[in-house]
Amino acid sequence: KNKGKDLGRLGPTGFKSRSMQAWQEAFDQGKTGHSFAPLNYKEKMKKGLMKREDVPYMVRGGSWDNSDVKGAKKLKWSKEDKEYAKGGYKKEQSASILGSGPGFDWTGNGSKSANSAHEISRGN
Repeated sequence: KNKGKDLGRLGPTGFKSRSMQAWQEAFDQGKTGHSFAPLNYKEKMKKGLMKREDVPYMVRGGSWDNSDVKGAKKLKWSKEDKEYAKGGYKKEQSASILGSGPGFDWTGNGSKSANSAHEISRGN
């Protein structure tokens, strides 16, 4: 039933995002900008005054490249976008309270070497 649903995934799951690095590079090149949901966008869409693709993807629950909007112009993927989509983001992602690496061993049953890498040095 839940096979292949990536239930342990961290981060947002309601939309398909891109890496901050890819966004920053596109922003620096003038290919993207800051997006905010326009006031009354739902009513404007119903009246035909606004297209679905003009609503930011995080608001509409879609994809940053407009692949979720039928008939919309698809945005081009950069090298960083492709790497991120292949799972490159998982290298830096951690649920550890220590910021990165393996999670803290709360049970005391794990490898001592894994926890020793996160020892906190106390000041004098």
